[in-house]
Amino acid sequence: TMDYFRGTLPSITSKNGLASPPTVDDKEEFECGKTITAEKEVQLHFTQSDFTWIVFFSRPVKLQCKSMSIDDSNPGLIRDVMFELNVLNYEKDTINPLTVRVALIDQCTTGKSELQQHCDDKEDMADREGYVSLLRERAHLKPGNPQIDFDIPSSTDDRNAKITFDWNTEVVEGGSKNSDEDLLMFALPHHQSGLEESSSAISDYCVNTFHGKTCLVEASKWALSEDLGAPQSFRASRPPEAWAIPSLAEAVAKDIKFRLSDHL
Repeated sequence: TMDYFRGTLPSITSKNGLASPPTVDDKEEFECGKTITAEKEVQLHFTQSDFTWIVFFSRPVKLQCKSMSIDDSNPGLIRDVMFELNVLNYEKDTINPLTVRVALIDQCTTGKSELQQHCDDKEDMADREGYVSLLRERAHLKPGNPQIDFDIPSSTDDRNAKITFDWNTEVVEGGSKNSDEDLLMFALPHHQSGLEESSSAISDYCVNTFHGKTCLVEASKWALSEDLGAPQSFRASRPPEAWAIPSLAEAVAKDIKFRLSDHL
């Protein structure tokens, strides 16, 4: 998610070329080199990764894309940029920014990529259309300036700390928040195991990442419970060996005289 103020023009670039023409507002393909106005979104399908991404705009934008072809006469040539999507113009606002949000909607679009590992878990999300529909419904909700609070128990008998993430949900220009709508954020496996049921709803829309099964969570606040384990102590769990005591005493006598520099 990025906010662009006072007419700043966004660009999206990729070292990966397009597999098919971009789709505007889920209905119209457009040819790179030409210009088109997108009211809300653009879908981009890339060839080598076989990934499909969706780009949301908070207001209508005039777009142009550039797609560079591979030079067959020089197959070893590596280009820094194979694709560009440039916003050429949009209605400027001195108060509200242009908000651009990008989400991955399919990591195995055709199944023809050389990176077949991304396709192994494709069936884990059975309702992909529902996933994309939910992203569209909540594209107008974004995190603002998140606040994190900690509640550390004072009793040594209670070893569970509470961590609260308040995402400070904001509504992008032109949108409105209904009472039954909440912010969408992905939660990693260790987040999901610590989330309290009363604070958030973990959806069935999940993708497999390097960190494990990562799922969408519908909540403007996260409340996590963290096991602190056994109390920390400066005492060793067993006494040092007799041969090490002189060396330890010498080190303590030296370290206790350490002083920070006046420049710190």
